[in-house]
Amino acid sequence: MIGKLLRSTFVALIVAPMTLVIIHVLAFWLEWFQYGIHLTLYNGSSLTIYTVVTWLLFMATPAFKFHNFISIIAAWLFAWYIAADWVKDRRVDLISPFLAMGVLLLYLAAWRHASIILYFPESFTLFFAAWIMGVLLSVRDKFRKKKTFFELLEERGFKLKAEEKYGVQIPVKCKHCGAIIHSYPKYCWNCGREL
Repeated sequence: MIGKLLRSTFVALIVAPMTLVIIHVLAFWLEWFQYGIHLTLYNGSSLTIYTVVTWLLFMATPAFKFHNFISIIAAWLFAWYIAADWVKDRRVDLISPFLAMGVLLLYLAAWRHASIILYFPESFTLFFAAWIMGVLLSVRDKFRKKKTFFELLEERGFKLKAEEKYGVQIPVKCKHCGAIIHSYPKYCWNCGREL
């Protein structure tokens, strides 16, 4: 579970800032302000990690403006969707936001020596986004039809004959010598007899 927790946190902490920056850079380049969408994180100059993190935690004043606020929520939702769908462990969805928040606060306090001012509930958007995505993916997985390996192959264009489709329990135990075999061969590796 620790490996999944670290993977989920790492993915969310990479995807959320990237998504936020991509949204704001696209808004700047495509001039979305013409359509009434005013995103102000990127204005053509370089961005720092510190700036992006303070926006993600709603510690920067411009982050509270309507379109900026929505873009940050969208970035967190997308990040936690990717993380939760990749890890597929709903317990991790509950714990990983705490680790992510800890990493962000540690970066601000230890690395940048910044004063930390968190606003409730805005600064805790990463928790809400993670838990919403965890619930939505749980519901989706509950109602989604489970496909077999052979159905997935056929969806991708591989046609199999009926005699080629059979389930196998691995490992296999040789009925002659008792050797444990971690594949499904025709002959036993130990005694050489047909299985």
